[in-house]
Amino acid sequence: MSKEPQQVNPYPIRLTKELREKLDTAAKAAGRSLNAEMLLRLEASFLEQSTDAPPLTVDDVRQIAREEIKHVLKHDSEGFLIGDRIDDADLPKEFKSIQKSKDKRRQ
Repeated sequence: MSKEPQQVNPYPIRLTKELREKLDTAAKAAGRSLNAEMLLRLEASFLEQSTDAPPLTVDDVRQIAREEIKHVLKHDSEGFLIGDRIDDADLPKEFKSIQKSKDKRRQ
């Protein structure tokens, strides 16, 4: 089964300055566009309400964490590229690397 591209319809939205700043900050921290951040958060709000979706397993959460770590490290300002696989034992080290990168950007 092939996935067809979804039609995206533009929709203007009014945001308070404070909410816009929070979304901008979150999007930049995650390496996403403002639009992608807003869509992700809206989709997540509906997933939380859905009773049809099975609960996430520990393996699901680990996989999501690995993907986020890979994304952040791939876009690290120092140009560090992570390998295809992160062992669970390496996760604390990778989180420290992410924190160091965030700290450098704040300076």
